[in-house]
Amino acid sequence: MAKIREKLASSNFAPIILDNPITIRDRQLKEVWCEMKGLPQPESEKTWDGPIEVRLEELRRKMKIFEDKEQKLIDAHAKK
Repeated sequence: MAKIREKLASSNFAPIILDNPITIRDRQLKEVWCEMKGLPQPESEKTWDGPIEVRLEELRRKMKIFEDKEQKLIDAHAKK
């Protein structure tokens, strides 16, 4: 997190902050950004909270996002 803080403090651009961060990096980036802007800290979303029946749709949505990203990388690599 210290490296993220340093990079954001020394940068002159606004990073893209996702509303629903998926990766740990995106979550940390959002936390640091909120800290720098004086905004309330986002609640940490844990995929293991609650029974699986309740979280199943959320897990499916995240899996679909990962599969879409993977397919884009595969397609981009195939074009080269």
